Amino acid sequence: MANKDEWQIGELSDFSLDQQKALSKIWFKYRIKTQDETNDKDEIERMVNIETDRFIAELNRSRDLKDLARVPLLLCLLIYHKIHNARLPQNRFKAYNSLIEHIIQTHPQKRKVAASLTDQTCDFSDEEIKRIFALIAYSMHEYNIEGTMDQSRAISIVEDYLKDADKGFGFNPRESHRLSCDLLEIGENSIGILSKASPTDFRFFHRVFQEFLASHYLSSLSLEARSTIIKNHCIDPQWKDTILGLFYITTCMDDVRKYIEAIQDKLMDVNIIEQYTIELLLAEAAFGDFNCSTALARKLAGDTFSQVELGIWASHREDLLRCILDGLRSNKVKELVKLKLKEWFPCRTYSRNNLFGVNPSEWTMS
Repeated sequence: MANKDEWQIGELSDFSLDQQKALSKIWFKYRIKTQDETNDKDEIERMVNIETDRFIAELNRSRDLKDLARVPLLLCLLIYHKIHNARLPQNRFKAYNSLIEHIIQTHPQKRKVAASLTDQTCDFSDEEIKRIFALIAYSMHEYNIEGTMDQSRAISIVEDYLKDADKGFGFNPRESHRLSCDLLEIGENSIGILSKASPTDFRFFHRVFQEFLASHYLSSLSLEARSTIIKNHCIDPQWKDTILGLFYITTCMDDVRKYIEAIQDKLMDVNIIEQYTIELLLAEAAFGDFNCSTALARKLAGDTFSQVELGIWASHREDLLRCILDGLRSNKVKELVKLKLKEWFPCRTYSRNNLFGVNPSEWTMS
């Protein structure tokens, strides 16, 4: 085994279930000890175990949340959400939205007392600050897909937005430059949604927030612009969650239909790998919690069933099947999923009896 000093690339392993439980217990133990008057160690331990088991069980009810919990930072945010809310969101996009709202909205006092920030900077509302970081996220996702951006480039993007009287605030150039610097300072040191990748480069502190904020920016564009961007990027796996995030944010079913038509148009001119990427994207749209009409969801579900049955790449079929199983939580398609599962996994005895068209009890020695 190579010495770690000789590594060029390393990958961090996911947080195991035992590690998730251990970290959860630390959080719940602290909360119980600070909020409960009891000093009985056994009682505290019992309450911690109950809270932890309930939390892990709630995570396990959602494949999306199970995936998020494998990242220690996101697990901490989910625990914090659980402590301050009655229940966890049940899909990753609801989780992303909730966590971003928490990050931006729970630190207004920090922004106001930060000594280096002016009162005018602090007068930006939470929603305005969210829009500005959404612009940075989209620009980073579009032009720096690896997830970093030079500080001067980020300042320039925000500055241009602040000067724009149609889309932004119409500030004068000098004020726009000063405020853009202050806003990046807020993002890094007050809110914490940005971090330094190097002395000169910014990044979002986790990629999921870059992707979901990019979805928010897309939602502010015209329908034509959104559809064009979706069509251009639907073959790129790194855009899958950004496109699905836009599906989640979009409340108009007709707009979602237009998105899907744009994706289906792209299918006419793709290679086999790009086709698999699009099929997986459409499967998530069909079986997930998105504002897709029932008729369209069922049409896409039928296409996905055929791809599972007739596809030639086992790994891709498994990915599609996981999407299909998520459909058991969707009122739009769950009955179709149940019927299809019965078809795919019939009664063994009945199936084998008809394997050769003759009941085995009727076989003769010849």
